[in-house]
Amino acid sequence: MRILTRRDFLKSGAAIASAITAGLQPLPVLFAAATKSNSHSGISSIDLRGYGKVRASITPFRSEFICENARKADILLGKLLADMFWDAGNNHRERTAALGAGGAKAVVHLNPPYGAMIAARYGNQVLVLGGRDEREVLARAKKEKLLKLAGAIFKPSKPHPKYLDFYDLRAVKCDTLGIHPENKYRYKERFEFTGKFFPGGMTDGGGFVYLPAEGIMTFLPELNADFALAEKNDQMYSLAIGTGAWPDWAQRQWPNYIDECSPISFTFGAWNEGGVPESFGMTMEQRKQTSLKLLKEMMLRYRDNPSMGGWQLYCGDYIYESYFDPDIQGHYGYSSVGIEAFHRWLRDVRGYSLKNLGERWHGDEGYFKTWNDVPLADPFEFFGNLDSNSFRIHDNWLWKKVETGDLDMPAEGAPGWTPVLMPPESKEALTLPSEPAFWRTTFDPSKWLAVNPGQDVYLVCNINSPGWKQYQLWLNGKSLGKVSSTVDPFDGPIVISVTGLLIPGVNSLVLSAPGGVINGPVFLTASQPQTYPYLGKQENARYVDMFEWRLHELNRKETGAMTFARSIDPDKPLVIPATSFSVKDCQGDALSRSGGSMQDTGYEANYNPMNGRLGYAGGFYGSCEPGGLPSGDTSNPDTEVWTISLDRMLNWATINGEGSLVFLRDPYCFYAFEEKSGWFTKNLRRIQLVGKALPVKPDIAIFFTSESNLLDPKKNHSLWNWDIGKGELHAAHYDNVYISETMLAKGIADEYPILFDTDTRIMGPDTITAIGKYMERGGTFIALQETGRHGILDADAWPISELSGFHVVSENMNGRIRFENDLP
Repeated sequence: MRILTRRDFLKSGAAIASAITAGLQPLPVLFAAATKSNSHSGISSIDLRGYGKVRASITPFRSEFICENARKADILLGKLLADMFWDAGNNHRERTAALGAGGAKAVVHLNPPYGAMIAARYGNQVLVLGGRDEREVLARAKKEKLLKLAGAIFKPSKPHPKYLDFYDLRAVKCDTLGIHPENKYRYKERFEFTGKFFPGGMTDGGGFVYLPAEGIMTFLPELNADFALAEKNDQMYSLAIGTGAWPDWAQRQWPNYIDECSPISFTFGAWNEGGVPESFGMTMEQRKQTSLKLLKEMMLRYRDNPSMGGWQLYCGDYIYESYFDPDIQGHYGYSSVGIEAFHRWLRDVRGYSLKNLGERWHGDEGYFKTWNDVPLADPFEFFGNLDSNSFRIHDNWLWKKVETGDLDMPAEGAPGWTPVLMPPESKEALTLPSEPAFWRTTFDPSKWLAVNPGQDVYLVCNINSPGWKQYQLWLNGKSLGKVSSTVDPFDGPIVISVTGLLIPGVNSLVLSAPGGVINGPVFLTASQPQTYPYLGKQENARYVDMFEWRLHELNRKETGAMTFARSIDPDKPLVIPATSFSVKDCQGDALSRSGGSMQDTGYEANYNPMNGRLGYAGGFYGSCEPGGLPSGDTSNPDTEVWTISLDRMLNWATINGEGSLVFLRDPYCFYAFEEKSGWFTKNLRRIQLVGKALPVKPDIAIFFTSESNLLDPKKNHSLWNWDIGKGELHAAHYDNVYISETMLAKGIADEYPILFDTDTRIMGPDTITAIGKYMERGGTFIALQETGRHGILDADAWPISELSGFHVVSENMNGRIRFENDLP
């Protein structure tokens, strides 16, 4: 039995019978008061997805529910019985017993040693009685008039909808390719394997982006066949719909709404593989004619299918998922539609006039004459002081693929060098393959050096190949060594001093690019490179406004699609996949209202409990999926590697209380592995237990903010290094739960006596105020060494001092921390 409380599902109601049940004694009576509640004389009224408005009266041995209508009451009765006895097996026995001389009979459910239960429906009423044994429950039943009425029934008229089991009885699922030659069209084998090992059936992972014309959906035969087979096999089938990138026909019909990259960034390379992106700033009505039109068509087509489980909405950015990376996705938004949206946001959301903005960005109220003068900055303008005083190395670029084992600088005359024109002159760099490569160029900085005599000179570039920590550079044929980013080893720029290394006239530069591409400008600067928040107050403001607008637009797209989907289907689960740290606050808040789950992709890689445990506090579910198969050879898998990977993922999903676990990527991928190892057979019981329990509520919550993760150039440093919910709390016998800034402001953190920070370096006044109010209400906030170090616009301002009363007098001091004896 899954024990749920209010925080489990604000209006999601995917497993109400698990939460509202009289219980088989000695199990407790549980009831989830999900949202609006009116209580008088023991009656509570709630509104739950799939069940509608329900009034309930709860006592230890008697519970009564009044539903909107008879059909909803029938659903409630069916789900209640399914949840109560899902694991009873042969221990569950049913007996028909007379209730008196009038001939009325009741069905008594026996499940020793837990007790006995009678559940019945009459019209829109459901009555549940509990007792220690048959005699006791029948004694109570004989006093109930409802059970003696001619229309009382003890079994549901119809099976309850499958989607109500999405987060409990059918929690484990498997992706599927559907009708696809790769799985050799093995329908019977596929559904038999799924029926045996994946209680939640299959979920189609298609994005549905590459469509030739409006109204023509080439994938319908595949989906129609799978839905028909799922219904025939009494299995659930869920559907993924991608609206983050445009279908082909929309690109041709609405060219003005195709997004554009920055005119100064070199290339955004492979990140555009998800399809052409729609512009930031499109209105909901415009989106309903394009990307959201497909969403509506698909939802209306399959919404009422009896096998339909839930909707996975890939409606975030251009690689489908709700993911924000300042250095890559930050290069979008430069279409006329996007820039107009930026101006609207500055005016309508932030409330800036041209005078305000001139003062904020440049210290000059008269700086901007019209809104057309207000530019949308590029992220790289802030990485290393790219400004009018810098020297851009923009022309004469050549690209060469790295040959196998070739790590040294190739000769200038070596074959394979290809000229590449950079944006805005050309977008041909976008077509280059994403594989290791060298870049070569020549430049003459003589005039620039003449106006900067005696200055230190720095070379700045951003190759930005996630996963690589070091790059090689050669200036005038001499190696500058292996260089790491000083900002972030995975995403930040490379900054290296080249003072005294430049020669008069033409210089040559060669870069190694493990990802094949350069994502930002390469330039020389005479200023010591700095990053936010050390840009100065005005440049900090421009930096903040640029990133916060982009995140606002991404969140607006996602939450707008969620709201639109809810208008079409108000009940079924909505799964939002792969949310990065920057979007978790806003989209978690939206999920708490719309119902559903925040899905973690790559769950097999490392223990990442945040989505599910953020949902525990905020009122939505967690769901998870691996990023890929343990290894590529599905016909002859390495059983040790596969066993370690799948064991780990299954253990984490269970201990974290995830509501849904999806195996990637089609049942056929696991046939040989099961035949060789029997892993699924051995672990069937553990698979069945996913989604059946939540951890006990701890007294400690962990605080993180999307704002700090958005703005901090050392992004994620605190979460990776100071997140005590990834092991330390468990070692101390506490469970983990997370609180975002919006939850803190709403008072949700008040349920947790201790709020432990993740070394949040960037703290604005709203966050400081919310922490202060939490403390005033009795909470204890644990700050770490850099907690509240920077304000939004002011570096090293230590706004946390407003709460602590302490002021930093020095840094990087060595010494010992000493504790008094006999501390409580």
